[in-house]
Formats: sequence, C-alpha cells, structure tokens
Amino acid sequence: MLKIILRYEWVYWLAAAVATVFLDPARFPFFVALPAFFVLRYGARDRLFANRKTMIPILGILGMVIVSAVVTPDLIFSLRKIAGVVNGIGLYLALGHTADDRPDLPTWLLVIFGILVAGAGALGADIGARIPILFPLFRFFYIFVPFFPNVGRVLNANMIGGTLLFSLLPTLGFAIWLWRTNRISGAIAAAASFGIQTFMLLIMQSRSAILGALAAGFSMMWLLRPTARPVLLRVAIGLMTIIVLLSLPIWPDNIQEQIQTAYFDTLVKGDEGEAGLDSIEARLIIWDRAAELIAEQPLTGYGLNIFRTLANQPEPILPRDQAIPHAHNWALQIMLEMGLPGLVFYIWLLLAICIPLKNGWHQDSNQRVKLVGIGAGIVAFMLFGLLDTVAPGARPDFIFWILLAAGSNQSV
Repeated sequence: MLKIILRYEWVYWLAAAVATVFLDPARFPFFVALPAFFVLRYGARDRLFANRKTMIPILGILGMVIVSAVVTPDLIFSLRKIAGVVNGIGLYLALGHTADDRPDLPTWLLVIFGILVAGAGALGADIGARIPILFPLFRFFYIFVPFFPNVGRVLNANMIGGTLLFSLLPTLGFAIWLWRTNRISGAIAAAASFGIQTFMLLIMQSRSAILGALAAGFSMMWLLRPTARPVLLRVAIGLMTIIVLLSLPIWPDNIQEQIQTAYFDTLVKGDEGEAGLDSIEARLIIWDRAAELIAEQPLTGYGLNIFRTLANQPEPILPRDQAIPHAHNWALQIMLEMGLPGLVFYIWLLLAICIPLKNGWHQDSNQRVKLVGIGAGIVAFMLFGLLDTVAPGARPDFIFWILLAAGSNQSV
C-alpha cells in the first residue's frame, strides 16, 4: 500500500502546486505533507532523496524558508510564497523517485505546462494593445477575461516570458530526441508545444526573456552541431551588426524617431504605468535599494514576498508610486527573502543538477540533445534572472522545480 501511495506522490504535489495558483495556500497542509511523505518513505524503506547530491542544498533551502517564516513581519502576506517553495520542493523530490521507471515524466510535464503557460499568457496579456493585427487570433481567450478581473496583474508579460524559459528549450531538445528515437507521435506533440511557446514568447515582448532564450538556444546548437559553428558565428555577428546599425544616427529623421521609440525610449525610460519597470533606469534604482536592504540583514533576509512592502519605504523610489513586486534580479531576490545562505543553497542545488548533466553528455551520446535542452532551460532562466525574475514561491515557480527534476532524473 505504501509503495502505491509513494508511486503517485507527485500527483498530490502537482495538484497542490497548481491549486495554490488560484486558491488560498493555507488550505493545503504543505508543511505537514512534506515530513509525512518522508515518514512514509522511511516506513517503506525507500530512499528519502533519489538524488543524494541535492540533499544538503534542499534541506538548506527548507531551513531558510523556516527562518524566513520567523523573520517576516507579515506571515500571512508571506504564506503564499512559502507554500510555493515548499510545494515546489515536494514536487521535485516526488518526481525524483520516478526516475527508475518513468525518467521522462518531468519532461512531459514541461511539454504540457509550456502549452498551459502560453494559454495563460494569451489570457492575461493585452494582445490587442501589443500587436493589434493578432487580436482576432486570441478573441476566444478574451471571453474568459471578465471571470478573472486581476488576470492582467497576476499574469504579466515578463512573468509569462520568464516562466516559458523553464520549458521552451527542454521541450525542443525532447522533441528532437523523440524524433531520433522514432517516437513520432510524441515528437510531433513536443514540437507543437515548442512552436506554441515560441510564438507566445515573441508576443510577450519580454526583452530579457527573449535574449535569454536566444543566447541559451545558440549555446545549445553550438554544442550539438559542431559543424554548424561557422554559420552560427556569422548569424551572431549579423545580429550584433544589425543592432549596432539600428543605434547609429544614419537614418532619415522619421525612421530614426521610430527606431528610438521602439528600441531605446521604452528600454531606458520605460512606458507609462507598470510597464515602466521594464526600463534599465528603473532597475538600477531598484537594485540599489535591494543592495541597501541586503547589507542591513544579510544572513536571514526579510521573509518571502516582503520586498514589495519595503522597497518604497519610507518613501517611493520610483516615479508615479509604481509598485515593485520583486527585485528584478534572481540573486538579489533570493538574498532579500532568504539571505545569503539561501542564495548559496540555490546555487549549490543548480550545480548539483548541472554537473551530472555534463557527465551524462560524455557517457551517453544518444541522450545528449535531451540533456542539453534541459541545461539550456536552466541557463536561459539564469540569463533572464540578470534583468528580471520569477521569484521563489511565485505562482508559476513550481515549473522551475519540474525543470530541476527533469535534469535530476536523467542523472540519477
């Protein structure tokens, strides 16, 4: 009986993670469920950690989550993100135990959730304002917008773009691997998911997400296709040349004005309203404020979800009293919420997954494209994390833990 329960433990964690996207996280006994499953696994004489390399960083992150729950000035406000981190870890650990008989389950979940996130983007982003010509394609989604009055705030373009990075390149690598292994129907499904995700990523117009995907995608092709490296190098040089040419004052005045508006003004000065947080100028102000706070409390942080309340105290740091949901940098956000030890444990965890992926590259050439896709997904998100982030415990953060499980399952 215990074996059957533990075999499908991942279903509970997946259901809890998805449900807390919409519902009050207090309804799900996440802090009780994690040790309860540990006890069940111990009773079944099964391994507590399928991948022992991740044991210390996982326990360290859980420890810092507990510390953050103690130091937070508003536990109720922090609860959703605390639940998000704990549910994500529970899902990662449960999926790790599927490696023996279902090693590709996490990757299939990435394929599926990639499509769901793309659909969420179509629902939450104002496609009509972004690209009016495409509005008819998304008319169906707008039928449901009145049922979710805050959907535009919860599912903003940068969050959708960053979340798609968890699944985009792993889905591409998985599709190629399925095709090479003559699993044609699965390859077609994964390729369709990749196409939908790519289309939505471009529509979201999140510069940091697109740049992260392009850089990691180029690295992926560089590793997989050594013979194509001269062509890739020429393409990269061509793209950089185009960017440089667009920035030079060599165009007619009307064209120059349009180029400046599209590629400079919104990047440096930002748009009106919340979109202004896309600007480099705003980020520099936010990063400076985050560094000040970290210096005051470096070991424990301030608790999950608390930076948004501290950033504008004692007075707003951005014009128009703009809300600041996070630090717009992955490392700074973790240090703000879980201190420097939390960042160390997160980096340790990533290395614990990426190093075995590298070893798998040398051990099994048939698996390379799949392994590189997973690694590229991690790299893409880290690049995105230099300018933006999906904060730990945020609503879609559980997909990050599925990505880590996909890497861990290939290396156990």
